[in-house]
Amino acid sequence: MEWRRSWIAVLGALAAACANGGEYDGAAASGDRFAKARATDVPKIAEGWSAPVRLDVSGDYWGDSLWVTPDGSAIYFMYYPGDAMTDVVVRGEPKHDPDVYVSEAPFRSMRPVDRFQLDHPVWGCAGPMIDDSGDFWFMSNRQWEEDRSLDTDIYRNGEFLAFNTDDSYTNPHSCVATDELWFDLHDERIMVLRDAAENGFAGEAELAPEPPNSPKKGRRTAPVAEPDGRTMYFRRPATGSATVWSIFTCRRRRRRVERADPGSSGVRSTVSVSRA
Repeated sequence: MEWRRSWIAVLGALAAACANGGEYDGAAASGDRFAKARATDVPKIAEGWSAPVRLDVSGDYWGDSLWVTPDGSAIYFMYYPGDAMTDVVVRGEPKHDPDVYVSEAPFRSMRPVDRFQLDHPVWGCAGPMIDDSGDFWFMSNRQWEEDRSLDTDIYRNGEFLAFNTDDSYTNPHSCVATDELWFDLHDERIMVLRDAAENGFAGEAELAPEPPNSPKKGRRTAPVAEPDGRTMYFRRPATGSATVWSIFTCRRRRRRVERADPGSSGVRSTVSVSRA
């Protein structure tokens, strides 16, 4: 179907980021491939961090855009049954739309999220996130029925937001403390919508400053901000590689408030960056 083409682009970007050397022929596409990938793609652990442990809920499916609740009791993630790398990169056609699933501690089982039509049998959803106000954020291609555009848009509690354009916006992250909405543009650059709720999510988004973005236009994606908005995490390709990703963090050193009148304020900030 025509609407699936938007998910070919989204899943294709995710798959390409994980393909070995940017190429994938599907020859070893099976559950065995996932085991081999885990054995060879050993993560580098930064000082102060423990080694990752594979959860029992993991399986031979494509899981992405993970969100962990602050108390650690549940994880939300995009679920695609099977090998998206084969279906999208090789065949050029996904077999199924991605949906949002949830798994609760001790993370041995999972189920589809049935709120906001996140388990809709046709439209795809991904990039789940719950902010400090309890609002549920995600991206979806469900607007295709209205505008016939192949982009993905950002939704809040199932509501299409006015700031969306014909560009593909993914991986939303809402910071209530700073009233900022961070997200990806075409899985390439990080965008920010400032004074988001104050303006009814109808403002114009802008490219995020450096960092997390880079003046060299390198890929920067998947922004996650601490609740106070002072620290952000994001991913970028490792030096000299287009397919190996590293996680970085940036921190706001100081903030200056410039008041135009008693009822409004503008925020300027400077940041420093270090590898996480």
